[in-house]
Order: sequence, then C-alpha cells, then structure tokens
Amino acid sequence: IPFERLKTNNLIVAFAPCGAAGVGSLVGVPEWSVKGRTEDKSFLYEIVANKLNGIDVDKWDYLVRDCYYLGIPCGFDQQRLLKSARVCIVNGRKHICFRDKVADNIYGMFHTRYTLHRQALQHKIGYIIDIKIKDALVEANDSLIPDRNISDVINNMLEYTKLTDHVFDQILNQSDSNPDLDEARSILQDVVNRRLPKFVGEARLNENYLKVLDMGFGEVGKEPIDNVHFYSKSDLKTASKMKKYQVSSLKPEKFHEFVVRVYYDPKDQKHQREVQQEAEKCFHEWCKINKNKFIDFSHDSGEEEDADEEGKENEDTSTSKIFNDPIHGQFELSQLLVKIIDTPEFQRLRHIKQLGGAYLVYPGATHTRFEHSLGMAHLAESLLKVLKEKQDKYIKKLKMDIEKLGKKQGDLRKKQDELKEKEDELITEKDMLCVQIAALCFNLGE
Repeated sequence: IPFERLKTNNLIVAFAPCGAAGVGSLVGVPEWSVKGRTEDKSFLYEIVANKLNGIDVDKWDYLVRDCYYLGIPCGFDQQRLLKSARVCIVNGRKHICFRDKVADNIYGMFHTRYTLHRQALQHKIGYIIDIKIKDALVEANDSLIPDRNISDVINNMLEYTKLTDHVFDQILNQSDSNPDLDEARSILQDVVNRRLPKFVGEARLNENYLKVLDMGFGEVGKEPIDNVHFYSKSDLKTASKMKKYQVSSLKPEKFHEFVVRVYYDPKDQKHQREVQQEAEKCFHEWCKINKNKFIDFSHDSGEEEDADEEGKENEDTSTSKIFNDPIHGQFELSQLLVKIIDTPEFQRLRHIKQLGGAYLVYPGATHTRFEHSLGMAHLAESLLKVLKEKQDKYIKKLKMDIEKLGKKQGDLRKKQDELKEKEDELITEKDMLCVQIAALCFNLGE
C-alpha cells in the first residue's frame, strides 16, 4: 500500500484507527518486529500473507478464483478451513491453527496450487508469451514515457497508478512517429500473431545440479504441513504439529520439482518444420547423455523416424484444438476455426469486455467477447450435433418402415419420397463448419 499517498488521497482518517504502518506490516512478519502492536496480536500477521506456512486469504481466494476462470477443478474447500480456524498459543505466541481433521484439505490446497502452475501458470505457451512481453517492456523501457524510464515509475506513485496492463496496447498501437518503439512493437506483434518461439522439449531436473523453473506444493522441498499447527476436538486450546503419516500413508515423498524447458526462435519460416525436428532430436540426445540428471518428458526419442512420418501426416490432418472454458469445460474446435482465432482481428476481442463498463460496478464482470465467441462456436456445434442425431434417427426409422412395407406400392412410394427429402435435408460437415464460423465471427464487429 502506498502509505506516502494516504494524505494526498484523503485516506489518512480511514487508516488512523489501525495506524498506517500497522496496516502495512500486516503483510506477514516471520519474526516479531512490529512497533505499535503488541505480540498478543501476532496471529493477525498470518491472515493476509502468511510467511510461516503459506496458508492465508491470498491463496484461498486466488486458488478458487483462478481455478474457476481457467476451468480447472479446485481440490480444496476454503470454507472448511476458514470455519475450523481458531487462535491457539504455540511456544508462547498466538497462531492461527486448524482442526486436525482438515489436514488433508490443506494438502489439497497446496496440490491445487501445483496443478495451477503445472497446467496454466507455467503452461509451455503462456510461459514463453510472458518472456516475450518482458522482452518488449525492456526494449520500450526508455522510449514509452517521455523524460523517464518505465522502470523508474516505481518511485513516482502518481505515474505508477497509470501503469497497468494497458501498456501492452500502448506499445503495440503507438504511431509510427516513435521509431524507438519499433523493436518492442515488433515483439508484441509476434505475440499477437502467434509467431512465437517453438517448444522443443522439457525435462525434470535433479535439484542438486540446476534450478531453472521450479514448481511445487509450497516452500522449496518442504512438507506442506511442517509449520501448520492443529488442535483436536477433545482439546480446543492445545495445538501441535502433525506428521505426514498421521494424515495419510499415501502422501508423496517429494513436494517440489525443477523443470528445464528448451525453445527455439524460428527466424527462417520456410524451413521451420525441419529445424524444429532437428532441435527436438538434439534435445532428446542431450537428455540421454545426461540421463542421471534429467528425465525426458517428451516421446521416446527411439521413435524419431515414426514421429517424423506422423508429423508430416498430422500437419495436414490435424482436426482440432482443445479449449478449457470456465462455463462449458473442455471442448474442441477444428483447425480452420483455430486459424481464424489466431488472426489479429479475432485476437482483438480479448480486449473487448462483454458487458462494457459493468465491470466498474460488478468486480467479476471482466469476461470478454473473445471467450464468448469461443462459447458460441462450441454451442453451435453442440446444437447441430443434436439436430443431426435426430435426423439420423428419423431416417433410420423411415428405412425400417420401407422394409416392413414390402410391395405395397402406394405407401412404399410415399415413404421413399419422404426418405429422399429427409436425406437431402441432412446436416453436412460443411453446414456444421459454416455455422460454426458464423458463430465464431459474430462478435468481430463489436
């Protein structure tokens, strides 16, 4: 919180009962060093950002919220943890402790955090996009804001309040009159148009050798409940630590892993496929040479020749891409639709809010026309499949009726004419694709 700005923003009166410094210090203190608040309130410092064991309202909210919007199942119940929390004295200091029966729920919380990082926050494409955006910001550091660097605004609160995610669009859309931004703009244009470094491979590391990208349950290498204290139903005032075996004998032995990822930046688009295959081959060989230090996550490199043939075939026959939506769950869209989605015109919809200014009244109303358009395309396909299924059932019934009629010419001819009419009305693959394209592109003019 920018406490030096409290007076300017007329908030000093609101914070006065707590003390400005007191509010700032509530963001976790492992050792007692706070002036103006006695140690009997020590448990207050475990609520916002708990440096002791990582169980705090920050995690409770962002884990549930992130899982919802990413369409990833949430593996813990924050309400159960909240309702079991109570203050107990441990080693002479008051701590927030939890009922022993929710220990498994705490494991679920840390596992949910790992799942979020593994599937989304450290996703192989999202990760390289973050790297490219960082590169663009570094390039634009001394060119975007007149008379100062972007990195300097951290010392100027008035300027800092203007620095938001919109800096992406500022760099991307600033006129050509600022040639100093050309390199940064070029990097962001590559991001928007999906001209990204290609993923080569991934391997798990032995943490004794190298640390590159770490993902785990909590603090590096530590048991998630090492610093959590639990009380029992029979004694609500006494809290103590629990061993892992007291929760379950099925809990993992390790709670952290280190991963190395390799990408290559395809400058030569003409020979991109060949270069990627060679890069992948080299990566697998490197993993083999260092097999005591690395575990190759990718396919068996002994199948390279088959993989090459499959790659050529899949290049033309790849039919779909899976999207993870918070409303509809996982669904697939065809490769042609994906090509439309990857265009700059469609990517623009990521920046158009579905409900306009309603997000200023309803904090959750931040969804965009982009995700709405994907949902429309999915529902259009689902509706067409239902209609086609009913068409197929009716045609099957007509054919059975024709077989039963035998040589009854009058009724037979009538059924045959109806069958031909219904077959002509059948929904084709082309019909399904056209309707999906129409649904996908419906919001492009918004």
